Parts: sequence; structure tokens; C-alpha cells
Amino acid sequence: MQNIKSWFNPPYKLAIIGVVLFVIWMSSGTINGKSYSVELTQNSTPQSKNSLVEVEHLQAEEFSPLITVPGEIEVDRYTSIRSQTVSRVVKINIGRGEYANAGDILIELEIEDRKEQLNSAKSLVAQKDADYTAIKNLKNQNFQSESSLALAKYELDHAKLQLKQAELELERIVIRAPYDGVVTEQLVEVGDAVQQGTDLAGFADVKDMIARLDVPQQHILNIKAGQEGTVKLLNGDEFTGTVRFVSPIANVNTRTYLVEVLLDNTQGLLKSGLSAELILPTQSVPAYFVSQALLSLDDNKGLGIKVVDSDNRVHHKPVDILGHQTDGVWLGGLPSDITIITQGHGYVRHGDEVETITAEQKKDESIQVSSALVAQ
Repeated sequence: MQNIKSWFNPPYKLAIIGVVLFVIWMSSGTINGKSYSVELTQNSTPQSKNSLVEVEHLQAEEFSPLITVPGEIEVDRYTSIRSQTVSRVVKINIGRGEYANAGDILIELEIEDRKEQLNSAKSLVAQKDADYTAIKNLKNQNFQSESSLALAKYELDHAKLQLKQAELELERIVIRAPYDGVVTEQLVEVGDAVQQGTDLAGFADVKDMIARLDVPQQHILNIKAGQEGTVKLLNGDEFTGTVRFVSPIANVNTRTYLVEVLLDNTQGLLKSGLSAELILPTQSVPAYFVSQALLSLDDNKGLGIKVVDSDNRVHHKPVDILGHQTDGVWLGGLPSDITIITQGHGYVRHGDEVETITAEQKKDESIQVSSALVAQ
């Protein structure tokens, strides 16, 4: 009891009064005229503020993805010109690399006795025709039998066939251009003997060329006959063409489909054998054009972009890359409108809650934020 009374001696009274006043002062929440509200909870720890990221609200645009397929330029038509008779080359009128119109004489073979055979065949036809006419008249007067008339008719028809063969044989010594084109190969020289089937020359139509391509199966359903496309050469030159053939059957080894694109080559700029790639637009789809720097990988190495929802939660959205340009990429597989993180996406993760600001807000309000609170 004595000890308790000693606490109330004058020195201790002053100390107790001081402690009580300090507690009352702290609990009032007023310092230098400013009020502060302090809430203490069990096991409370300091809370870090959410990261501040810059965002932009975007609407999807219509975009036509491009199919790019490698291929090769070829001539539209090529003919291996062969001899149809036995003879000898006497003249070459149009040589390798020279242009010819349809019907122009390329090569002449020796005529030999073909004119005599033709004249003989003509005489035989005249004779058999006179015989047939005489027998027919006698048959009408019952002086010739039906079989005699039939035999005369057979002999006349056979003579006409021999005449036709003689005419063809005379035509076959003159080798003509089958269509407008260029002699690409000269395979004989004057004096060469030729047999039936001997290769004489190569001939090609170069006014029209084709791009021949093997299209993977994932693209073939987007390519239709009559569709326009662009064929680009390795030097950057581009030519517009029309798809004229899409094979309905895949190559059994490569599982690709043959596609041919017809190209106008009246200026002669395209050459057979040039490497090229076909660029075809496909059906338009909703897409977004963004900087490649905004792309990121999720925990499973999936490519995507980071967006925020209406609750300011970060989401990593997977994307399909539909096209590339020098200043960005076209992305598909996203909703019709998104709020994309344009600055700070590298410092936040899927599921994080963030504070957002737009570029316009930063500019208009001149917001200054501590770098410690900004993910950038």
C-alpha cells in the first residue's frame, strides 16, 4: 500500500499526467492543424500502392490478312515441235530467240517427189471419179450390177484418201508456228536428216506467263479461281495476276495444292524459272494494329498482349498474328473492343490490379507521379 501511495508523490504525479495528455493528443488525430485517420488492425502491415500503367481503348478494324506462298514463274504454253515425216532440213527461217506469229514458217524440209505424188493422186481421183460416174449411169440403165457400182465407189473414195495423204505430206515439210511465241530451242541445222518424231525446235508463248505455286492445306480454302493476287519477284518487282486454276487434289507427298496465276507479260519482263511469291488477300476479319513491342509471353510461352478490364485487372490475351508491317503487326482473336496497356506492360502480370491513365490525361492534367509507383 505504501508503494502505491508513493506513485502519487509530486514527481510521479507530473509524469502520469504527461503520459495521459500524450495519449489524448495522439488519439485526437490532429497535428499542426491537419487531421489524420489511422486505423490499426491486428497483424496489419504496410500496403503497397497499385502500379500505374498507361492504357488506350481500341476498337477492332476490318483487315484482310495476306497469304504469302513461294513459287516459280513458268511459260503459259510450251510446245516441242517434231517432224511428222521423213526428210532433210533445207532452210531455217526463224531461229532461237526469235519471235513468230501463228502460222509463220519456222523450218522447211526437202520437198523431194512430194509434188509428183500429189499430181499423181489428183489424176487418180479424176480417173476414178469418171469411172464411178459411167458405171452409175449404166447401173441406172440396168447395164451394170449393184456390186460394180459399189466397187467403183470404193475405188473413188480410196483415191481421194490417197490425195489427202499426198496433200498432208506436202504440208508436213513446212513447219509453222502453232501460235504467237518465241523459238526457245533450235535442235536441228540445215542438212540434218529427220525422221517422223524427230524434235526440231522448242516453242513457247511468252506473252502470258504463269506463277506456279504449291499452297499448304491451311490456306487453300481461301483461294478461288478468278481471284486477283500480286506476284512479287526477288528483286521487288510486282505483277498483278488472276488465279486461273486451283487443284482439287493434294500432292500425296507434300499435302500441298497446285495453284496457277496467269500474268500478263506483253512487256517481256517476266522470265521462266524466276523465283516469286504469291500475295493474296483473304476475307476481312476484325483486327488490331499495334506495335510489336506490346507483344508478350505468358507463363506457358503463349504470345499475347496485356489488357485491363473494367475492374482494372490485368489480363494476358492470346492473339493470332494476321500480318506484319514495318511499324507494327495486325492481331486477331480478340474481342471487338479492348483497353490495351501501352506503357508498363512489362512490369505487371496477369491478375494484377492496376491504376490506369491515358496519354491524353497525362498531357492535359500534367500528372506527375513518383517513378516508384509507375510501371514503365
